[in-house]
Amino acid sequence: MFFSGTTHRRQPILVAGDAPATLKQAMAEAATSHGCAIIAYCIMPDHLHFLTCVTREGGNVRRMADWLKRVSGYRISRLGLDAPIWQRSFWDRHKREHESTEDIVAYILNNPMLEALCERPDDWPHSAFLGYPWSEHRDGSNGRRI
Repeated sequence: MFFSGTTHRRQPILVAGDAPATLKQAMAEAATSHGCAIIAYCIMPDHLHFLTCVTREGGNVRRMADWLKRVSGYRISRLGLDAPIWQRSFWDRHKREHESTEDIVAYILNNPMLEALCERPDDWPHSAFLGYPWSEHRDGSNGRRI
């Protein structure tokens, strides 16, 4: 499932101070506690993209995303940033049959470059490919982890 969430009034707060680390920690906790894995993510100043999948019986990506927004919003607001952090809704969709997972990962990782925030995707410190949980190895192309 591919998710995108936007900050309230598109405030560019997600890469300020400790917000990225706080959001990365919440993503890791959300995935683990809801039986999911984050395949790739990108934290932009005013929005978040991530690709996730269920990894165990009873896993639920929708509940994971709801929990992530609620918990990360609370934690980021505790850093002194104005609440609410997130817009009420978020955009999600299943991977379409004609799309490759690799294309979605590339879109996520290239997003900062497309927004002229960096020259190469690897230059952006707030994104990572974490690997495919269904493959033998979970080492990302750039070695970064949440």
